Amino acid sequence: MEREEAEKIVQKIKAKIEHLRTTQETYSSWFISLTDETDSYVEAESLKMYIKSRLHREYLKNEESNYATAINIVVKNMNRIEVSLKNDPLYIGGRYRKNIRGISNTPITFNREKRKVKEKAKKSETEEGDSGEGRLEEEFERTEIRLPAVSDWCIPIVQHFRGRDSNFMSSGREDIDVRMLGMGRPFVLKIENPEKNLPRGVRTLQAVKTESAQELLEEDTELDAVEIPYSRSRSVELLDLAVVKEKEIKEALKKIEDSKKKEYFLKVFVKRPPEYVRAMLKESGWEEKDSRYRKEKIDLEQKTPIRVMQRRANLLRNRSIYNCILEITGEYLEDGEHAGEEAAKGTNMSLSLCADAGTYIKEFANGDMGRTTPSLSGMLKAYCDVFELDVTGIDVEFPPKNTVITRVELVRMPEESHSSEEIE
Repeated sequence: MEREEAEKIVQKIKAKIEHLRTTQETYSSWFISLTDETDSYVEAESLKMYIKSRLHREYLKNEESNYATAINIVVKNMNRIEVSLKNDPLYIGGRYRKNIRGISNTPITFNREKRKVKEKAKKSETEEGDSGEGRLEEEFERTEIRLPAVSDWCIPIVQHFRGRDSNFMSSGREDIDVRMLGMGRPFVLKIENPEKNLPRGVRTLQAVKTESAQELLEEDTELDAVEIPYSRSRSVELLDLAVVKEKEIKEALKKIEDSKKKEYFLKVFVKRPPEYVRAMLKESGWEEKDSRYRKEKIDLEQKTPIRVMQRRANLLRNRSIYNCILEITGEYLEDGEHAGEEAAKGTNMSLSLCADAGTYIKEFANGDMGRTTPSLSGMLKAYCDVFELDVTGIDVEFPPKNTVITRVELVRMPEESHSSEEIE
């Protein structure tokens, strides 16, 4: 191929790239992927290498940048050249605090069928015979139900960057009926192919000293904080948000999930009178002080709970609970079912504790039919029912400073209502 023809191809590619940049934003670092289906050569050099060398003069790879835009080029022939741009996924790290119950971690959907019975119109005698009666037919109307999820509160962030898709990841997850309080649970939001409002650098001059104590000015690039208009309710709060480095943030999230301890507060009911509960706690080795009962450490053996066995392997896990404090908060009286029966007595209790990552707290209380040992139910020799559970703390800094590229700030707007249709 003549050099002049090759140069025309280069110019066509450049024109396509610049046109695409009018429809989407790009990062300051570039990666070029090129396929030449013609297998042509420009003198002794392949057309592929010739085009790449020419494009690299303008579309440089910045080694210091954490994100890049891929230029994907396919040269089919002189007149047919395909060019597309794709930005690296953008990663947002932070914490979420879930202030109410009834919100799952990620979306849960299920189908509800409504049965309808209707009478079909009577057919003619030639079709129905002599009966002359119509037929009853059943119809089922299926409706998809979708429960609100923590990830829904990230939708405005994805929309701000005009991401094509997103993936919500957190360091573990609490049940839908459990609140996540305190400083919140660490999470990472992956935004696929963002095309708008990408983080922008600001050039600054910084004074540095040389070995000879001379002061020089060096140019540096800092990223502006990203501001995002936000109007979601405070049922879920997103905290300490930042644009983060992909590799480092994934490692940090995995480390938390595997090793960090979590703090819990739960309310429990047992159908036994308080005096019975006190006696059994003392018998089980709980230390009493100021009307509270305490155990420094409880080593557990937990088989996979029955409630999650359909989606998790049946394994035996060794976990520990630390600094468990139990307080009897009240007595519950229930009238007998039949005349003359004495009222049944029950006891309300509250527990605060710290536990290893991956500990099933509800099962520590109720015993899970003997699959968790020891358990509070086993110690009291009576079934303990958890009716409220909160995660109150996860002892970790997140996102870690070494992962942060720039801050993300949610600018509060008037709250709007979001129906299930809007969430979907």
